Amino acid sequence: MSHQINDNVIIPGVLSLFMMVSYSTFFSVILSSDMSLAVRKGRWTKDEDLLLESLVHEHGITNLSKIEKGFKGKRNTKQIRDRWINHLDPSVNKKRKFNEEEMKIIEENEFKWSDAAKKIPGASPLMVKNFYYNNLRKKIKTKTTSVSNDRLLTLAIVATANVFTTGSEF
Repeated sequence: MSHQINDNVIIPGVLSLFMMVSYSTFFSVILSSDMSLAVRKGRWTKDEDLLLESLVHEHGITNLSKIEKGFKGKRNTKQIRDRWINHLDPSVNKKRKFNEEEMKIIEENEFKWSDAAKKIPGASPLMVKNFYYNNLRKKIKTKTTSVSNDRLLTLAIVATANVFTTGSEF
């Protein structure tokens, strides 16, 4: 038994195939243009990195559709863009440390990682986000907690003072 799907693509035993693989995998295989396996997930190989570097040099990073064609369906534009911006872009300094001024920029642009990265030379949005979550968030939480505790203590003192001066509770 065979079923016809899209123009002249015949897949025998669609039901058994559907039962063996997940719903999303099934449809990604059917919808891929050349019926090969869908977009590759996981680690990038050195060959893929070299290919990406040469394609970016040739087409520029803004022309992702042409770069994606060079990967022949093995990587999508999001994967390509993320790999370039966060790992391969030579303008990104992976070992850089953030100074006090840059930390303030990150705090001001909290959760707007790309905006903060644009203001800090040599930093990628991923570096900014990781720095925030690994360092600044802890400091901000302790500041907020101590401010909240101070406020509660002040309110308790005021409430206690009201009890003694007026004789009424709160």
